[in-house]
Amino acid sequence: MKKMFKQVISILIITILFCPDLSLQVLAEQQQSTETLEEASIEAMEDTEESADIVEDENILQSMEQVPDISEETSVEDQIIVVYEDTRNSSVEKLELEMSDVVEGESLCETVDLFVPDESVDTDELVEELENKPGVAAVSRNEMVELYELPNDPYIIDGQAWQFQMLGAEDTWNQVRSSHTVKVAVIDSGLNINHPDLAGRWEIGYDYVDNTSRSMKDLVGHGTEVSGLIAAIANNNIGISGIAGEAPVKVVAYRVGGNYAGDKLLNGAYIIAAMEEIARREDIQVVNMSFGSEVLNSVKAEAVRKLKASGKLLVASSGNDGNATYNYPASCEGVISVGAINADGQVSDFSNRNSQVDLCAPGEEVCTTDARGNYAYVSGTSYAAPLVAGAAAVLKCVNGQMTADQVETVLKSTSKDLGTVGRDDAYGYGMIQLQTAVEEVGPTPQISYQTHIQKIGWQDFKSDGDISGTSGKSLRLEGIKIGINNSKNLGVSYRTHVQGYGWQPYVSDGAMSGTSKEAKRLEAIQMKLTGRDADKYDIYYRVHTQSYGWLGWAKNDMAAGTEGLAKRLEAIQIVLVKKGESAPGDTNEPFVSLYTTGKVRYRTHVQKIGWQEYVGDGTMSGTSGKSYRLEGINVRLSPEISGGI
Repeated sequence: MKKMFKQVISILIITILFCPDLSLQVLAEQQQSTETLEEASIEAMEDTEESADIVEDENILQSMEQVPDISEETSVEDQIIVVYEDTRNSSVEKLELEMSDVVEGESLCETVDLFVPDESVDTDELVEELENKPGVAAVSRNEMVELYELPNDPYIIDGQAWQFQMLGAEDTWNQVRSSHTVKVAVIDSGLNINHPDLAGRWEIGYDYVDNTSRSMKDLVGHGTEVSGLIAAIANNNIGISGIAGEAPVKVVAYRVGGNYAGDKLLNGAYIIAAMEEIARREDIQVVNMSFGSEVLNSVKAEAVRKLKASGKLLVASSGNDGNATYNYPASCEGVISVGAINADGQVSDFSNRNSQVDLCAPGEEVCTTDARGNYAYVSGTSYAAPLVAGAAAVLKCVNGQMTADQVETVLKSTSKDLGTVGRDDAYGYGMIQLQTAVEEVGPTPQISYQTHIQKIGWQDFKSDGDISGTSGKSLRLEGIKIGINNSKNLGVSYRTHVQGYGWQPYVSDGAMSGTSKEAKRLEAIQMKLTGRDADKYDIYYRVHTQSYGWLGWAKNDMAAGTEGLAKRLEAIQIVLVKKGESAPGDTNEPFVSLYTTGKVRYRTHVQKIGWQEYVGDGTMSGTSGKSYRLEGINVRLSPEISGGI
């Protein structure tokens, strides 16, 4: 090698002395060759380092596909659930698990992995270590979770289901219409998708037991029973109707347990995977969870947090321990915990009672669909929860803009208080009342009215206090039509006092009162609400009368206008007000009658009572024998009397 090197040097020296141009070319080529060798050497070193890394990474678990699936014989308690923060961080590789430390594993969804560590691994230490890994939201041991169902013998029934009438659902079955479907996720034992009373009312979420989204089954029946209480078809001449009635509500079935008939346990890891998946679905608004356990681990808390953060309304059964035990997810913050009551409105013996119970609903011997395609009576807080979940879905149908928190607030505020006054641990805020809740969130009934004016004819409809008629034109009202919009349970009856005819008979809901083509003026009007909801509103109205101008507001069948004074009505305003709310304005003197007040009218302000009604022609105003002092007086003359006081 040294001899060769000396020969090369000699050649270079000779070349430089006798062939300087050539020598420069040779030097350049020599330099290029050297640089090429250096680059090749660096690349070789990098390849060697990468090869070493690959050898090292072969010992790290890259995917759950590298290990066998979890076998049925493996104890659930030996399994570890890992929940990732989001899909961007959902990589088992980041856990840096040694291949030798994992014997079985599965990826349940994009953000949940489940694996079984080798028996040589300290599971508790591993859980603590994994919780601190970047991108990991929660880690816990797996568990089996109990369905909150009591033993019952199912049998065919005749379709009479007391629980719905008790909740006021019979009043909403055919009332709620919506252009958008509200979906309720049911995390349970699955669903009998062939039940005739659930046809068209379901979607397949995922079957985690059989690992498929193409089919769904229910070997236990619990999921089918829960789903029927929510969405069984109304008015199809078979079986029952779910609480949703004809509202466009569907259940989305997630099967997370119930491996065989009689299996009342759900897999905790499957539940978490379903919750994670549902949280990412924007089309699901409500989640029903008729299960629970006393364990609140980090993965359960994280799954509930994600569901709540996604805007879902969460409903769960309080539990069947019959004591003050706190079960989860029902007792988690942000979850509506539901207890059970019987047909007498008494809390069921088995229903849990604690500070987290929010509402109650029928859950003892209630009728619903079963897994055989028939019907059954069932008991448990499992069946109270879906009635609340279904009611929430109906409210979302009525008003799709409501948030989950707003729906929860309405369900509580409209519930029927049971037990001790106010919220208590047995009944929560009370038993849900669907009809009342629907009225609360639905469109407010609207009063509309149309007047026929002298020389002009029928005007466009006005509503909610708008003026119908004219002002300053000396034109009489000759006819009127009044109706109620946005309510099937509210109507209006009214009558008018017509020139030359006096008071006319009452007409209702859009019929004309007054005259047509007779040139007769309206002089006064009375109106009152009708229908089941009449006691929930007051109807106020006032009129603009010739010579008097605007009179005070009358309400609920009081007369407004004049009588015996030959004064025309020129305009009118009408307003609907909820019971207990204030009048839209001054209610003094809505009606002036020659026959009741005379030419001189007066009223007094009495201690503890206030202003009295106007009287006239010597009638006493004030009190007698009550020791109340007179504090003020108003006196006025009829318009036909010239002069003043």
